[in-house]
Amino acid sequence: MLRHAGRQIMMPAAFRELQEWEARNFTRYAALPLHMLQSYEFKLPEIVEVLSEKFNVSSDLCNERIEKIRNKLYTKIPMQLIFTRKSFLFLAFHLY
Repeated sequence: MLRHAGRQIMMPAAFRELQEWEARNFTRYAALPLHMLQSYEFKLPEIVEVLSEKFNVSSDLCNERIEKIRNKLYTKIPMQLIFTRKSFLFLAFHLY
């Protein structure tokens, strides 16, 4: 968090944008921690609404986080293991 110290007015625009991106990225991870998502079924069509309500976050933020998780899983493991409850905890510790 020390990188976010200082006066933004005096920073180059690109650096301010980087800080905003880092803050948004951190918010996704902090608001919806992976270890707290292991008991939810990600295949449900209403998963965004369920998680949004349970974690008291916007649907947009929730959808972004779910997409990040899905993208990470799809690129790292075989399809048949994705989002099964038994493999979720295993994947959480190995991917993050």
